[in-house]
Amino acid sequence: MTLESANPNLFDENASPVPDHIGRSAWRIGVVLLWALIALQLAWYLVLLPPARVSPWLPLAFLGLPLLIPALCALAQMKKALFWAGFIAMFHFTHGVMEAWTVPAALWPGLIEAALAAGVCCAAAWHGLSRRIYWRKLVNAASEEAGA
Repeated sequence: MTLESANPNLFDENASPVPDHIGRSAWRIGVVLLWALIALQLAWYLVLLPPARVSPWLPLAFLGLPLLIPALCALAQMKKALFWAGFIAMFHFTHGVMEAWTVPAALWPGLIEAALAAGVCCAAAWHGLSRRIYWRKLVNAASEEAGA
């Protein structure tokens, strides 16, 4: 008995199944964190630390609109919305760390932004990492079975 005949998914890690509850959990957590990140941007620039020299809508347009697009796509149940949210959240992680490091008044909003952005990135990667871990378990089990 060869490994190919034991399980055809062994040589394509993208074809290996992952339990549905993993994908649903990652999706829900990612979308909640994404909306929390958008709410933080609104609170930050409209209430907590509004900019002194420009309208608060300028940084909101620059930082909030790119997040709003995948958030609306997530409401429409588009599959790649969380991926793009994770990609955009990487910039927010960098922004949060930079603000927390350089502006003393923005320490806590910056740290919260960095934590929420990291959470969105982790939720976006959660399903793919779970698929890879499950695939490795399949390969190890099949190789042990073939060796026995």
